[in-house]
Order: sequence, then structure tokens, then C-alpha cells
Amino acid sequence: MDLRHLRHFVALAETGNFHRAAERCFLTQSSLSRSIQSLESDLGIQLFRRQAKKVELSAAGRALYPQALSLLEQARRTEALMDDLKKGRNGVLRIAFLPSTTISILPELLRRFSAQTEDVSVALQEMTTDAQRQALLAGQIDVGLLRDLGTVPELQQCHLSTETWCLVLPEQHALLRNQRITPDILAQETLIVLRRELAPGAYDRLLSQLRVRHLDTCIRMELADSNGIFSAVAAGLGLGLVFSSLTALERPGIAFRPLADVQAESELHLAWRAGNEIHEPILAQFIAITTRWAAERT
Repeated sequence: MDLRHLRHFVALAETGNFHRAAERCFLTQSSLSRSIQSLESDLGIQLFRRQAKKVELSAAGRALYPQALSLLEQARRTEALMDDLKKGRNGVLRIAFLPSTTISILPELLRRFSAQTEDVSVALQEMTTDAQRQALLAGQIDVGLLRDLGTVPELQQCHLSTETWCLVLPEQHALLRNQRITPDILAQETLIVLRRELAPGAYDRLLSQLRVRHLDTCIRMELADSNGIFSAVAAGLGLGLVFSSLTALERPGIAFRPLADVQAESELHLAWRAGNEIHEPILAQFIAITTRWAAERT
């Protein structure tokens, strides 16, 4: 059934007159008559009883009328949904993130995004950088907040921030007398770091810097998240090494100091599958918001 024929059918059913129905549909009377005949031919049944001055619905027409209204309303809603999606006003954006981005970056981007969109749902999923890379390539997520991805031809990136390493110490630790701590005074300390799979590039650069100073053997513990490091440090099990963004967190029993003279920065990026932003208005909107935010920071 052609939706146009259904609209003409509803108009004739509600006016009971070919002339008034044709005016309502902006058609000539003959065009409306041919449309109704075509619909009856397609369905193989008569929908109207034609009389001298009016037309009435047949039993089949009365049965079709509420169904036609329902189909036309569903078509209207579908067209409106497609228009919203085209303009980035509706849909779902799938975002993967690293735990460290939840301190300031992710909340700020989501706040700005929600302020500029309508009826857009956000699906959040915590993933490591490598898992995000694979999910982006497989089309399982739309965008990722990740570290040190490197060059991946299929993916585009927007630089968000550069982070350094900081030392996490127990309160009252003697090294807190120093505002900046250099690696050479850590030789007798036990070091606790994040597992490599959470940020492989940053981990490798840090390990290389420590190895040059013969401090790699000081790493005695690797944990899955920063909260674990904070708890271990507070318990006196060693000194932690975390990204500088994590120093914004206030935790009892610990304090932070910059780790000086270590060239092992970590780059945070927004990444998405190249070209997807052309076909996905919601994704394009999120990228534009993120790009503006990054430019403001620099």
C-alpha cells in the first residue's frame, strides 16, 4: 500500500465527499478518484459505497480506517525520528573511556554535549586503550577516550591533554619535604604502578626511564586501578606512580608530589573511526564539542 493512497483514503472517509477530500489533499477530483481506485485495486476490495451526493465507507473501509490512521501516524513518527537523527537530535552515542578521564574530562564533555542535544542517550563503557582500539575498528563503540594510541590509519584522533607522572606517598612520609621528587632518591623505595595493559605506551616509557636509572627492580606491585594504588600506599606497602590528572582526587592518608626529570609523558586523545562523523551527526556533534573544549584548554 502506498502511503499517499492511504492519506487520500482517510481524507475521503472523513469528508464523505470527493470534492472536499480533493481540496484537503491539494489534488484535482479526478486525481483523487484515481488514487482511491488504485488502492481498491491493490487491496482487491471495495472501500466505499458511492452515492449521488456522498460516499460512505463499506464494511472493508470501516475496518481499514483505524488501521490507516495508525499506519500514517507511525509513518509520521518515523519521518520525525529520521529527521531528528539527521540533525543530531536523537539516538545513542556509545562512548568508551579510561578511569582517569572520569575526574574532569569526561564529565565536562558530557555536560557540554547534553546541553546542546535533545533526546540523545549516552552509553558509557570503561575499557583499556587496546580494548577501545579493537572496539572502534569493530564498530562496537562510536568514540573512545584513550591514551597513547599511536598511529592507526583507520582511526582519527583529537588531542585532549598531556600528562606527567606523579608520586603517591603516605602522609607524614619523609620525602614530602620535597616539592619535586627526582628518581635518584627512590632507589630504596618499593614502587607500585598501574598494570601495563591499562596504558601500554605510557607504561613502557616510564619503565624505560626507570631502567636507565636502575630503578625498574623497585617495581614490586602492579595494580588494576588507581584506587588500588591509593589504598596500598595508605597502608604503607610502597610508593605509587600515577598520572598527574589523578592528583585532583582527595584521599585520606596519601599525598602527591611531581616526579621530576622523567620524560615519560602520556597523551590523552579522543578517537573515532575515520569517516564515521560524516554519516553520524551525533558523533560529529560530540567531536565538534570536544575539539572546541580542547582548543579552549590550550
